[in-house]
Order: sequence, then C-alpha cells, then structure tokens
Amino acid sequence: MNTKGKGQTRLGSLVTVESKLLALRATLRGLRTPGETLVKTACSSNEKVLSAAAGTGAVDGETTLTIDQVASASRATAGADLFSTTDTVALGPGTFEFRVGEGEPQVIELTSLTTLSQLVRAINTLGAGATAVSVNIGTGESRSYRLEIVANETGSASNLTVINDDTKLDVSASAGTDARFAIAGSLDTIEGASNLLLDVIPGVTVILKESGSSAKVTVANDSNAIEAKVQVFVDAF
Repeated sequence: MNTKGKGQTRLGSLVTVESKLLALRATLRGLRTPGETLVKTACSSNEKVLSAAAGTGAVDGETTLTIDQVASASRATAGADLFSTTDTVALGPGTFEFRVGEGEPQVIELTSLTTLSQLVRAINTLGAGATAVSVNIGTGESRSYRLEIVANETGSASNLTVINDDTKLDVSASAGTDARFAIAGSLDTIEGASNLLLDVIPGVTVILKESGSSAKVTVANDSNAIEAKVQVFVDAF
C-alpha cells in the first residue's frame, strides 16, 4: 500500500486550499467597509461644458455649476510678421524684456543678427513661466511667421507684461482670465486661476470647459466597478 503517495496528495491538497484561503482573505480586505466596496462614479450632463471624475470621499448627489467664465492664459503676440524663422527681429543692439505675473523682469539681449528662432529659443531657455513659439499664419507656400508667447499658467496672476521691446515685431500682451462660476443654491460667485477644481464637490475633480454655460454633475454608485469587485471575490472563493 503506497501511503507515501497518498500523504503527498493530501499535502498538495492542503497547500491548494491554503493558497485559496489566502487569496480569499486578500480579496476580503478590499470589501471590509462600504467605502471600499461601493465605488463611485461622477458624470457630467454636458461634457462640452465640464467634465467630472469621482475619487475618494465622493458621495451620491447632484450639483449644478453655472460657468460665467473659464480661466485662460495671458498671451503676448507680435503685430508684425516675418517671412521666415531665420529672418532677423531687430535692426540693431537692444533688448526684449518681459515679466510673468509679479516675477522678476526677463531680459533677452538683441543684435542686428538675432533671428526669430533664436529669440524663441532664448525666451524658452529662461524658464520664466512662459513658452514662446513662432506660428506660421500663412497659407500654402506663402508662409508668414508670428511670435507668440503664452503664460504656462492660466489666470490673471500669471499675466504677461512687455516691459521693453526693441524688436521690429511690435509685441503686445493681453491679459489672462480667472475662472468664475456659481453653484446652484448658493448666492456666492467662486473665482480661481485654474479650470481644474479639486474641492468644490467633495471627492470629485471637475474641469471647466465652456463659458456662459451650465451643467449638472451627478455622483452615484459605479455598478460596473462594484460588480467587478464582487466577481474577484467569487473567483477567489
């Protein structure tokens, strides 16, 4: 009688059972509380107006946001265009000087040989909180390049100011705007530098997209995610 073989079979079975019990216990850890079991989802009634995503701490409910104005970034744009990015931007020695928000003045030294591409590169090398590009606004083979500088952050606190412009580009700045919106049921208007809202609705991240519009955010149980968690438990069992 082969008792050794039977013992090994029983041992193997015990190991298999133990492995399943360990997997089951690990699965149960994720189902200990309603907060861990009931996954939430957030949806917008109009994705063109705003988007929403639920996270930790989200609770069931509906919230309507009316967006008066979305946040935008300040821009500085040249009034004069060039035929090529290798065309020079200045007639002689001078500077191009600008500031982002209340930051330190940023100075670019110019010569009669400074090209548009060199000016763009010099601005971006500063790491001042703004990005410069040369935009081709021409059509077909008729190319025309224009300098544009955009603040890296939205909102009025990052407004660009052109302090001195010795180029022949005639650069002028336009202000950025702060986001401005209201929540239904409240008389207060909320303002902020960003379109990304992290604390307006508990546990929900909202991104504002369109001015002069309203949309409803609905938070509810995510049935698909809950079903998936239960299925993991069943599979482990």
